[in-house]
Amino acid sequence: MNPPRRHLPLCIAVLGALAVTGCNNTRLEFQRAAAELPKIKAEIQAAGISLDLKDLKPNIRPEEDAYPLLEPVIKQTELFKEAKKAVKNQPNLADGQFLQTMKAQLPKLDKMLDQLVLATKRPSVDFRIDWDNPNPVAIDFTETTALKEATPWLCYRGIALAENGDYERALRDFRAARQLARYLGSVPILIHHMVSLALETTLTRALKAAAHWSRYNPGFLRDLNAILVDMQSEAHPGPRIVRGEMAYSSACFRNPKLFQSPEMADLYELDPKEWTEDPVKVDAFHASILSGSFAVLKIMESKRSHKEIILELRTEFERRTSKSNPVNALNRDLLLSYDNTYGLWIRRQSTIVLTQAAIELSQRWAKLGRSPRGVEHLGDKFVDSYTSKPVLMVERQGKVYIYFPGMDFKDDGGVVWVDDVEEVLPPLQPKQAPLGQKTS
Repeated sequence: MNPPRRHLPLCIAVLGALAVTGCNNTRLEFQRAAAELPKIKAEIQAAGISLDLKDLKPNIRPEEDAYPLLEPVIKQTELFKEAKKAVKNQPNLADGQFLQTMKAQLPKLDKMLDQLVLATKRPSVDFRIDWDNPNPVAIDFTETTALKEATPWLCYRGIALAENGDYERALRDFRAARQLARYLGSVPILIHHMVSLALETTLTRALKAAAHWSRYNPGFLRDLNAILVDMQSEAHPGPRIVRGEMAYSSACFRNPKLFQSPEMADLYELDPKEWTEDPVKVDAFHASILSGSFAVLKIMESKRSHKEIILELRTEFERRTSKSNPVNALNRDLLLSYDNTYGLWIRRQSTIVLTQAAIELSQRWAKLGRSPRGVEHLGDKFVDSYTSKPVLMVERQGKVYIYFPGMDFKDDGGVVWVDDVEEVLPPLQPKQAPLGQKTS
């Protein structure tokens, strides 16, 4: 039944009062958050963390800087892109057809690949990133694209050299690829970290393929394993990346109108025009991003297990992006999902161990002349640092796979993208398989 007409003015007044109260409360939340900005900045700086992008510039002696030697290759990115068109984006590195196609591309790339090898003899690199740019959005990270295109070809050439029995030069190329990934990883920004991880994934797959094409030469396998051990020994880069991203985001907030630029505006759910000209909201969002990142950093630097850290990072992200607090609105766009970032590194470590185990099992297969019947004989030699579980094995469609349970700790039977999975490659036939014939 409709309320009596005489009650309508009262209803309208009550609703209007509630709306005003809601707006006032929202404004109060922003004011409180904005007032916290100086305190948060002071805490961060007291922890020895700089929020100045200029401090990300490496201090490298000229004779140790690889950039002058890398620059000619960086300018030839299109050469590598053109060569990539001839091979699949995700090639089967143990396939004879791929080997043939890849070898056909090498003559036009050899000069630039040799230049990369020369550059990696230097221990460090300054990519000449314009950290002084008042517009961080306009900073050009050309090196990420260039090395993403060029480095896989060092891995591919290493495979070809291994297949030809030229193990010394193959190892030279693999070590150079490792160093290039390390160069990118030295820049504490997420995009560099992600490209570095992608290059290391390619390198790890290439090392397994090189072992396969070398017919599991024992001395060569020891040297390949040394590269994997070196990769595995690296400390988790998460805290360093968080520090770099804090400086980058803080630099953006110094000129809030940058968020209105086409490069950034399309990335966010929240319309930049709604807050970038309101100093209170700018400071509130700035404080929220910094406090969230600082909390993430403390979690990553705790002495807890990887599992505990990932679970706490996930909880923190959910809390910081909750819609119950209006100040969290920008966090949903800007505060990185650090549990996933942290987890990617853990999966990298798992993949390295699986690759070591897969090479050993393939070598045993070649020696005994039969496929593995199980992995019990490996004992605890290959254990996942995340789940603390030994390697598991499954046969599927005539192929042998080994795996670790995924980030959820559940054994899904070696399901790709859920568990961490590697194929155990069958050995080559006594005589070289004809080019074009698949071996796995």
